[in-house]
Amino acid sequence: MLAAFKCTIALVLLALATTYAYFPVTPGAAWILRFGYNSAQFQEFLNTYDPQGYRLTWVSPYTVNNVVYYAAIWEKSSNSYAWYMRYGMSAAQYQQEFTARVNAGWRLVLVNGYQFGGVDYYAAIWDLAPSGPWIARHGMTPAQYQTEFNTQVANGYRLTHVSGYTRGAQQLYAAIWVKDNGPAFYARHGLTAAEYNAAFAYIVPQGYAPTLLDAWDTSVGTLFAGIWEQGAQYAWYQRYGMSASEFQLVFDVLNAVGYRPVQVTGYTNYGGSALYSCLWLKV
Repeated sequence: MLAAFKCTIALVLLALATTYAYFPVTPGAAWILRFGYNSAQFQEFLNTYDPQGYRLTWVSPYTVNNVVYYAAIWEKSSNSYAWYMRYGMSAAQYQQEFTARVNAGWRLVLVNGYQFGGVDYYAAIWDLAPSGPWIARHGMTPAQYQTEFNTQVANGYRLTHVSGYTRGAQQLYAAIWVKDNGPAFYARHGLTAAEYNAAFAYIVPQGYAPTLLDAWDTSVGTLFAGIWEQGAQYAWYQRYGMSASEFQLVFDVLNAVGYRPVQVTGYTNYGGSALYSCLWLKV
């Protein structure tokens, strides 16, 4: 299987600008964000929010000191399309679930890989919303991901999601491409923090806005992947390298002025503590 992007991290304030074109978020919808909770607590949230009409739109598992935690976002909207999620899947379990879902007409909208005990695991979300043709790969080495990326872009597909993670010391990627009439995009992977910041500074002034920032720990340090799309229509704010307390502080400040989180990624640094990246929109 196959996938996408990398980077090394530092605490950096990235940007604030007027933006957004192509992002799955409902203006005015109620939403909930939770981070720093273990598997049992995350399952309790799923059991609680689903009956209240909230659908999971984002989930990021991450491991700190040999414990898996989750950062997740739910949205309550009028979207009536059925959705399904599963987490804690081994590579074999994910492949089995993926095959069964696709054969039943479901489309994959998110897959995030993570490592626990030297083994790669997966969390994924599917739904039954209409979609153009799409392709997903997981378990890709960096070289395999680059080859797949080149092939799919040449065939008219846009990268809409990428997740970097490890299996032991091996870097791996999972990714989703869609063939549709979406906007032009720019993507980078395998970046250090300095390289990510340089890519950001290069592409944003050209009218592109971030739609994804992924971060994960590797044997050579924290790495990043990014996707930017052209033609934004909402104000946005993005930041990475935040401790839990820093994340809570920024969250509170932005929430007070009308920004809502649409992606949050948990990861670790060399000291073994949790760090967070987040993308907010003002919708």
